[in-house]
Amino acid sequence: MPAPDRASLSGRTPIAPRSADATAPAGGRAASTGGRAAAPATRPLLRWAFWLWVLAGVTAVLGLLLEPRNTSLFYGQRMLRLWVPGQDSWRPMVTAIELLRAEPGQGVYGHLFFTLREKFQYPITSLLPLDLLQRVWGAPWPRVMHALNLVSWAGVWILGLTCWRLLVGSLGRAAAGARHDAWWLLPPVLALTFLFYPLSRSFMLGQIQTWLTVALALALLAWRGERTALAGVLLALCCAVKPHLGVVFLWAALRSQWRMVAAGALVLVPFALAAGLVYGFGHFADYVPVLQYLSRHGEAFFANQSVNGLMNRLLATAPALDWQPNAFPAFHPVVFATTMASSLLLLGAALLWRRRAVPDAHDLALMLLSVTIAAPIAWEHHYAVLLPTLALLVPGWMADAVPARPRMRAAALMALFVIVAQRLDITHRLADTWMNPLLSYLFFGALAVLVLLYRRPPRPVFPQ
Repeated sequence: MPAPDRASLSGRTPIAPRSADATAPAGGRAASTGGRAAAPATRPLLRWAFWLWVLAGVTAVLGLLLEPRNTSLFYGQRMLRLWVPGQDSWRPMVTAIELLRAEPGQGVYGHLFFTLREKFQYPITSLLPLDLLQRVWGAPWPRVMHALNLVSWAGVWILGLTCWRLLVGSLGRAAAGARHDAWWLLPPVLALTFLFYPLSRSFMLGQIQTWLTVALALALLAWRGERTALAGVLLALCCAVKPHLGVVFLWAALRSQWRMVAAGALVLVPFALAAGLVYGFGHFADYVPVLQYLSRHGEAFFANQSVNGLMNRLLATAPALDWQPNAFPAFHPVVFATTMASSLLLLGAALLWRRRAVPDAHDLALMLLSVTIAAPIAWEHHYAVLLPTLALLVPGWMADAVPARPRMRAAALMALFVIVAQRLDITHRLADTWMNPLLSYLFFGALAVLVLLYRRPPRPVFPQ
């Protein structure tokens, strides 16, 4: 296969010398060439499809060479076959709902989180849709949870289509006549979606994070299409489950994106009022100590890919390879200080970056990724947001490559994708050594993507 040139990898059509035919009206000679007119735009898309398939193949083969049951290939196969996933989110949510039904005056967080040590860490607003669904449907909880996992499976396909749309839009094809050729990119994008470990891990755990990832990707797509109100609605729904995502609305307010802020408020405020009326407004205050406790302790388990997890493992506050379902690491002042300092730095930088510029989808992606990394507990599946982010980002970086080095940049970006898309259990051998920070490979990969978002050109590389 010949080495791709810069125009091929960027998705741009090479510019031919201007001729008299360049100004031919529609229906004239330019139109009469039919398929030949679209051929120059077709070649770059074919080469992009080829390299995406190469990336999928590398990711899959690496899965065969690593631990057989803990790779993106293994989880992707199970997800594709709709293997019955777990109940990581649904079980504690159902436990909380049943407790509230049995004892409406019971403090759900004091009882579950602090007394029974059940790791129910969601706000009370997250319970309302699930509670109403079961009441209206009347089905037993196991059947309801199975239906929720089916929705997650459909969401994986929606996410793949959304990433394809983000990638195609970022490629910025010059020839409208080659629009149908973009379908050639869909199969490899779907393959990469199912091979993306943070996403497949989210699905196999039975995590509501799968839904949130789909909503975040759709918000990026809506923002790129200048549908800021729709993006606000999607992000508000995410905030009902993950309140720390509310920082994104502060980001929008600082940039006078009032349509997004207003749309989000119109969704989130009634949602919170309804939850308060159904369960009691006292639960909102009871949730604050939970957030404080999580920020002070965090998690040492290797799947926590954050500064908090890195520091907890470095200082050996708890076992790094053993999941503790009913315990947290002991409080350590150094861990707490570094967690808070890094969170303030990450969020402060994202809030102030290009504050006076009109924000585009890259800016929103930067904010979403910053919020993810800055959290004290950032599980592997939280980083599924990297998939739509890379679909949005990579074409611009390939277009900006030095003409003589497109293959070097392509290789670097492919290596970065493999790092964030694959589970590397080989690093577990370093857990008890001074090299245990390598357990945070996903965290460092996410930081690299964040740097790319910061260093991108200040305006879209491919205007639509």
